[in-house]
Amino acid sequence: MSGSDLNAWLRRNRLLAVAAGALLVLGALWLGGRVAGDSDPEVIEVTRLVSVTMPAEPVQEVTRIVVVTATPPATSPAVSPDPPTLQEAAVSGPITLDPAQATDAASAAVVRNVLETLVYPDPRNVGEFLPLLALRWQIEEGGQRYVFTIRRGVSFSNGTVLSVSDVAYSLQRLLLQSTTGGPQGLLLAPLLGYESGDVTEEVADGAFAGNQAALRENATERELSAICERVQEAVRADPVAGTVTITLEQPWAPLLMLLSQPWAGIISQEWAAARGDWDGSCENWAAWYAPALGETALATAILGSGPYVLDHWTPGREYVLTANNNYWRNNLNPMWDGGPAGSPALQAVRVLEVAEDHLRWNLLRDRQVATAPLSLSQAILADQLVGEVCARPGDGCVSGPAPDGPLRRIEELLPPDFLALVFNFNIASAANPYLGSGELDGNGVPATFFADANVRRAFAFCLDEAAYIDMALAGEGAATGSVLPAGWAAAEYPYPYDAQRCAEELQQALGGELAATGFRLQIPFLAGDAGQRAAAALLQERLQALNPDYQIEIVGLPPAAYTQAFEERQLPLAFIRWQPPLVDPHYYVVPLLADEIQDYQRLPDRLQETLTAFVSGGLAATTAEARREQYQQFELLWHEDLPFLPLPQPAQTRYEQRWLRGWFYQPEAAAPYYYAYSQQGAEE
Repeated sequence: MSGSDLNAWLRRNRLLAVAAGALLVLGALWLGGRVAGDSDPEVIEVTRLVSVTMPAEPVQEVTRIVVVTATPPATSPAVSPDPPTLQEAAVSGPITLDPAQATDAASAAVVRNVLETLVYPDPRNVGEFLPLLALRWQIEEGGQRYVFTIRRGVSFSNGTVLSVSDVAYSLQRLLLQSTTGGPQGLLLAPLLGYESGDVTEEVADGAFAGNQAALRENATERELSAICERVQEAVRADPVAGTVTITLEQPWAPLLMLLSQPWAGIISQEWAAARGDWDGSCENWAAWYAPALGETALATAILGSGPYVLDHWTPGREYVLTANNNYWRNNLNPMWDGGPAGSPALQAVRVLEVAEDHLRWNLLRDRQVATAPLSLSQAILADQLVGEVCARPGDGCVSGPAPDGPLRRIEELLPPDFLALVFNFNIASAANPYLGSGELDGNGVPATFFADANVRRAFAFCLDEAAYIDMALAGEGAATGSVLPAGWAAAEYPYPYDAQRCAEELQQALGGELAATGFRLQIPFLAGDAGQRAAAALLQERLQALNPDYQIEIVGLPPAAYTQAFEERQLPLAFIRWQPPLVDPHYYVVPLLADEIQDYQRLPDRLQETLTAFVSGGLAATTAEARREQYQQFELLWHEDLPFLPLPQPAQTRYEQRWLRGWFYQPEAAAPYYYAYSQQGAEE
């Protein structure tokens, strides 16, 4: 189906939705697309129109669009109607093309495929990284210095040669920009020792963080220059040696992960400066400090060395990537064994922005897109067309509900989204309404109730993971039994739901007295949080089913009351929710050792010190094997002492056409990598 045909299809279906009573208003709609010049096809000027209502015939001001020749529908469900062109549907489009601000998924997807980073997460080996723009690297001084040898013979898509100065400039620009809520804080901590997440931390104790006008008005020229000079000292290019050296304030094992993310993509200094961005001088860098999201000089233009170039972007509608036919990687240099090499297999990638769930499903059902995110209600319809089901890409697939169906379903894709029960080892008992009598008399529990390992294990065995997934996650989840990313865990979780073992642990608890006396305990949860309520309710039901004298009362508290009770350590156990910023074990486990958690939980000193030592060891290790050993020791100690109890995580399910090849599950990479994709044609 051609681009114009597909837009017509969307118009017809949107009008059907309007006729059914759905009002379609696109606030702050972005339309655009004026090509600035044939010599620089990635430079795109975008016009912003505010509060635009969708007309019957949408306006598009795009001067150049990839037109895909319409092909009659294929007879086989595993054959693409147009193998060289991938069409996808997405819920929303990019916010910006500036890599330093590209933290949302849609922006990261464009940046990932147009720009390149020093390294790329290895799809085959968790925790390992592949050379990309860095040909190789050395880790020196106990992990406090990384020396990257930059690959020679790489050019940006406009023909200019990529230099080591471009690499250093790109990373320096990223750090100096320090956008509020941006990724800079993840790098500033290890490189400069700044915990605030802002590069101006040392100027007036960070009083001007995020405020460019105030910084430029109040900081001295010497203070401003010192900030830039320190950044340039931390990231230094050596054109003669062909290297870029990054010096850290402390060993930081996730550094390669940080440098593999799309926002660490390498841009051309000359090109960026010509666009009106920072020119690399320490005299004027503050003029580009803390820009608003989407308001930088590179927000609407992108130039990189990657396998694709941006053909056009019509915000609110679509973007199209086309193959970089001058891509530097040759056929003899695959990205990994059996991986992509040479020119991209896909000549064009067209991503449609389709906010309406039912329209994304219709596009997928009608085989007009290769993949589309679906809601649970639409996924139920999609399941009727699933011909094969895969647990993970590459793990082998089985026949689906409709063996001849056109779709492939890939299951148990777990985003990092944690909810855990944290046990309070020494509950504050004064005027505490959640402890009942505060005694082991059948009407309460003592303050040290959860200091007893038998009690903690009993609660773990009584948490019904399958029931929780049904109640809290609508059946879309998985009980991993770990707080480590997939591929890092060593041991099987020893506490699956087991009512008999729960009863046995309670029989032994508190010197064998608990089962005889029973107990009464309240479990507060944050009102409105379905996961917390489900976990509390399941513990209540399963424990009382074992013994009516095991009395659990669940209490929903508003946020302010819950926070206060947590800070005053009155909660017998607390629900802690966190989302790691990156798929790296450090960011998964370190929230559990935060000062606020330690102050609340009051773990025994030995346990706290040993857990912290393993996390510190994992941070300082310089190889994936050494890191894995540290985190697995952390996990084994956690299993033994059970200071916290992770709940099942929500899972995502991916639906795609069976003709699509090469998609891989690599959460460490943070965005799809179209260079690895292909589509099966009729001749295959």
